[in-house]
Amino acid sequence: MGERVKLPSKKEEIQEISSALHAISHPTRLKILCFLGDEERIVNEILEHAGSTQSNISQHIEVLRKAGIIHSRRAHNRVYCSVKTTDLLPIITKIRELFCDTEEELALGYL
Repeated sequence: MGERVKLPSKKEEIQEISSALHAISHPTRLKILCFLGDEERIVNEILEHAGSTQSNISQHIEVLRKAGIIHSRRAHNRVYCSVKTTDLLPIITKIRELFCDTEEELALGYL
């Protein structure tokens, strides 16, 4: 059998993991994360991909940022976003593999 994975035992660790899972559980936020993958993208690209309003996407980005999942930075008049923790990249990659039908969809960042 496989090796047992040690689960977090501290209340703070459990709360942090729970908050992160809650943040990525929303379909729009999951779509944003899958689109970002391991790349840095400007908010306008995310907006175009997600097909929602600027204010709605900004709210979702803020939830992900507060949960410590993504990092955003401002340069000139653009806001750039990227996945903050590389620990999530394998999970995001697996989700993309499971729910994208074609290589083309993966390349386009579709969920």
